Amino acid sequence: MLKDKESGLKFLDKIDNVIVNEQKNYTLSNFDISKKLPASHIITRFSEFGEKRLIEIGRGCIRRCKFCVMGNTKKPVKFVKPELIKDLLKDEKYPIGIISATITDYPWLDELLDILEYYEIKFSVSSMRADGITKRLLRLLKESGQNTYTIAPEGISQKIRDVMLKDLNEEELLTALEMGRMEDFSNVKLYYIVGFDEEDNEDFNELKSFIDKVKKLGYKSITLSINPLIPKKNTPFYGRKFINERRYNEIRKWMYENLKGVKLHFESYKLSKKQNLYNNISLEELINLFSK
Repeated sequence: MLKDKESGLKFLDKIDNVIVNEQKNYTLSNFDISKKLPASHIITRFSEFGEKRLIEIGRGCIRRCKFCVMGNTKKPVKFVKPELIKDLLKDEKYPIGIISATITDYPWLDELLDILEYYEIKFSVSSMRADGITKRLLRLLKESGQNTYTIAPEGISQKIRDVMLKDLNEEELLTALEMGRMEDFSNVKLYYIVGFDEEDNEDFNELKSFIDKVKKLGYKSITLSINPLIPKKNTPFYGRKFINERRYNEIRKWMYENLKGVKLHFESYKLSKKQNLYNNISLEELINLFSK
């Protein structure tokens, strides 16, 4: 048992790629994810992902979504080879959380699932794309104890998805949702981004039509998570206007009135506005803001 900060830092100093003191000039610039698997070293029930080891199987994104920082800044993409994952997981005693832009873009997905299934490892994933989801992946997630099936259409209509360069269509989304029901998921959560200048009534009516189709699939619970577009730096959307509060409230009102039988969760406008502020001010301005 480590009883004080000094003994704790000495312990951490023995672990590869853990920085415990900036004065030692440690660097992670030589860390190549394609040759070494990034994994959390400390497992505790007090963490955000209680008693779960996190592993990062891919860094960067092969996609081109205009709202996403990773897809526009982290290229070329690097992936961890399955044999490195197997070396770590063959003796794993904890459930794991798999981190990547999306597990469905991992080039050796079947080999990864072979490893997880062979060693009977329970796992969760940070993200999945609807067009790459497989029945096997869903089955293993269900067997791992996951009860809610989560996908991200992002755009409320095909037009808005095209504006985003989110390369998904309604048929692919519905096919993925049908697979979720086939693998006995009863709860589904859908992520959306609103606040585009291009949005009009037709787009929202298309969303209503889509949600009506999802209802017919037989999910007991359908949740929509609605988030305002934050035009982030280093993305093609940077410089776009952030949605004003009045318009955001109009969207909330419309959804409550027109999307019956679903649960709606809206990201706090106040918190989103802060994110947009921090995204647009300089480092010096940010320091001054927090020093007041």
